[in-house]
Amino acid sequence: MGKKELTYNNIQKEAETFAAQYRKENDIPDLPSLKQTRKYKDVLHSEFADVIDLVKQRLSLVESEGGHGFEHLEDVSTRAGYIADTECKFRHVSEELAHQVIRKALLAGILHDIERHRGFGEDHVIEGAKTARVILEKVGQVDETVITVVRNHDDMNYDTGNDLILSLVFGSIWDADHFRYGLER
Repeated sequence: MGKKELTYNNIQKEAETFAAQYRKENDIPDLPSLKQTRKYKDVLHSEFADVIDLVKQRLSLVESEGGHGFEHLEDVSTRAGYIADTECKFRHVSEELAHQVIRKALLAGILHDIERHRGFGEDHVIEGAKTARVILEKVGQVDETVITVVRNHDDMNYDTGNDLILSLVFGSIWDADHFRYGLER
């Protein structure tokens, strides 16, 4: 049997099948409400307005693939902020470290699919990491954790090693984009 073509519709069908099975076998928490994610959206727009402007500028030059425009990036970013905060509280992470993790998750979320127009394969994450670096350099906020997460956000088997911050940021993005967000797509 041949390999399935990587298209939005094929990925959508596979995600729906996976989600249905997963929901049967697991207790899935509800998605965070708009009220729960509002404060993360406020932080995103107030602290990273310059990044948002550059993201919007980049997206205006390319055609979105399968609904992966600014709305998706903003949604994953704010959900990732919520998830990062919740996970930091669960793990009793210090307030100072949680602050860093949440902001890195917000940045990685707003940048994670910046090159999705290149398709659903490896190209979008490789080029996305390059574009994320350029954007972060322009605003003077280069962050290797954020760039690493953008580069690997679709790799379910990505090994974060013993790096707690990378693990929390990566997990928050994975959850927001694939697990929580993906179950609905």
